[in-house]
Amino acid sequence: MLPTLVRILPIVAFAVLLAVSAGCSNTSDPVSDSRSPTSLGLPSIPAAIHEPYCIEVTGHEYRWEVRYPSADGLLATDDDLLAVRNVHVPQGTDVVLLLKSLDYVYVMEVPQFGLKEMAIPTLEFRMSFHPREAGQFALLGDELCGDPHPELKGHLIVEPREDFLNWLKLQSHRPFTRKPL
Repeated sequence: MLPTLVRILPIVAFAVLLAVSAGCSNTSDPVSDSRSPTSLGLPSIPAAIHEPYCIEVTGHEYRWEVRYPSADGLLATDDDLLAVRNVHVPQGTDVVLLLKSLDYVYVMEVPQFGLKEMAIPTLEFRMSFHPREAGQFALLGDELCGDPHPELKGHLIVEPREDFLNWLKLQSHRPFTRKPL
């Protein structure tokens, strides 16, 4: 019984990991990294938006750090586009927010969409939605210590696709620095 369990358990665990990660290309391919436009010193803006459009939102030092895929459509590559606090998304597109934390337990909520999820160190949670109308919506955040942290409050900004791509283009020219731990 035990030898069979030892052989089957890794297969089941791998299948669960595949199921959880389905839909988002949230990890880089080493071959893609070596040819990334960033290695040439060039920003890389997507010409099209892949669906679902996956955005990584990380709680760190009482603020939201937001990572967008560039032209390769992958997250966690050298050419990702980075922003802080507000989350911009394309209108009429399936969106998945990949919630993470580097330090504390955070809560992210977008009441107008009925979305609320936690961000916990070493874990990844997902918030999926399809924004139909453009607009600016409250993005509420909380670090569960009880103290107010204004940098965790921002906006979910839903924009028509062309406006969203133009916004991404602007982000490619802005430096992003992560606060030290």
